[in-house]
Amino acid sequence: MNKPNIFDFATKELSQDAFIAWFISHINFKEDHELSIVAKKFVIFLYNIFNNTSFDYDRVQFIDKVQLQYKKIDVYFRAKINDKMVSFIIEDKVNTTHHSNQLIKYKGLIEKETNLEEEVVCIYYKTGYLFDVDKEVSKFGYSIIDINLINKFLSENNLDNLIYNDYKNFIERKLNSLNESFSLYNNRLGFKEFKNDYIQWEFMKELQRRCSDFINETTVYSGVNRNGAIWTQYKFIYIPKLIGGLEDDNVFYRVDKRVNKLTKKEEYYLSLRMYSAVKKREDNIRNLKLIRLKTYIDIFNSLEVKENSNLKFSRINNDYQGANESEICILFFNNEENTIKNVLNEIPKFHKEFVEKVKELPI
Repeated sequence: MNKPNIFDFATKELSQDAFIAWFISHINFKEDHELSIVAKKFVIFLYNIFNNTSFDYDRVQFIDKVQLQYKKIDVYFRAKINDKMVSFIIEDKVNTTHHSNQLIKYKGLIEKETNLEEEVVCIYYKTGYLFDVDKEVSKFGYSIIDINLINKFLSENNLDNLIYNDYKNFIERKLNSLNESFSLYNNRLGFKEFKNDYIQWEFMKELQRRCSDFINETTVYSGVNRNGAIWTQYKFIYIPKLIGGLEDDNVFYRVDKRVNKLTKKEEYYLSLRMYSAVKKREDNIRNLKLIRLKTYIDIFNSLEVKENSNLKFSRINNDYQGANESEICILFFNNEENTIKNVLNEIPKFHKEFVEKVKELPI
């Protein structure tokens, strides 16, 4: 049996908040000299990354006001560095991302209550995968501390401390797990890694890069079904206000999971879909939606390059009622024709032709 690790059970952001606060609080606890030194190294590590400097840990003199959820900031503290007080804002994330302008708000609140001489260091500390939205935090004045930097710091600073080593081992295993998923993603059974939202995201971003033709709007986004299954979409067609009264027209690729009628098993698939909202009792609009859907299906089925592809497509769920969301085509991933590698190679061959034919349609 492997040694139990408290962070295997304390997996939430509040637990990580607590560890960070506990760790840096030891700067003032001189009785544990080694832990106090490494805590200073951690604070100067944050400071140096934010300021692109290379100060040594002895520049950190003491810390003050280590608080959790101060003004809703995950971890807030002040430290005396180079004889100057510095306020630290740490926005801590595990697998979620920032939202609701929280980063701008926190920075503004602290800047208002500090004097002009006091520096404010803003850190976005995340131990999960960095999505595009995470990488944008620099425009709000935050520096990213990702799992690679965290693991590097911990591995370079050894301590004989149970809590510290539990966190260190937990981060190392989490990073190894992330790297293993990406390694497995590249083999013939890589589609099984779609259980991880970040693998779906990487696939869709690569599909977006290879299938770069679009109409009006291109975006990758993800979500969770009611049953808890994750999905990811790449929208490449958006047409508002179509002729006849159809409100909008969205066409996108989607990675998701459902029962394959042939195998009777739940499997990951890639589908091409159309979404257009239709209100109840709008039968004329519903009919327009069905006509537009049939046009897309006919276009897809007519693509010459698609006919010569070695991909194996399955039968779609036919929409006869004019639902908001409908399938144009679908394929289930497997370790033969429909590997991730083959799908990424083949779909771009007819994506451009599909978009060009849609551009010819009356809107």
